[in-house]
Amino acid sequence: MEISAQILALVCTAFFAALAVRYFTHMFQLNSYTEKVQLGWMQKNILRAVPCIAVCVFSIVCAFFTAKSAVHAYLFFALGALLLSLLYYPRKAKKPL
Repeated sequence: MEISAQILALVCTAFFAALAVRYFTHMFQLNSYTEKVQLGWMQKNILRAVPCIAVCVFSIVCAFFTAKSAVHAYLFFALGALLLSLLYYPRKAKKPL
């Protein structure tokens, strides 16, 4: 059961990371591949980086709980990563191509 919970947490984290990288790459493209403009955008929209920080905090918290009940910690982490990935899920385009 613990190995399946670890695999589930890994898959959920990979899904979150893929959506986050896709989102931030898109924003970097919109900012004309200019790091100064991108940093300015990130400073204005600091709340867009909060889910990435939250996943890091979740992983640290779950690392401390693994000694008592590893399965519950991994499942909690997987659920958190899935919920936070909804923030980076692509929206439907206004005008489809």
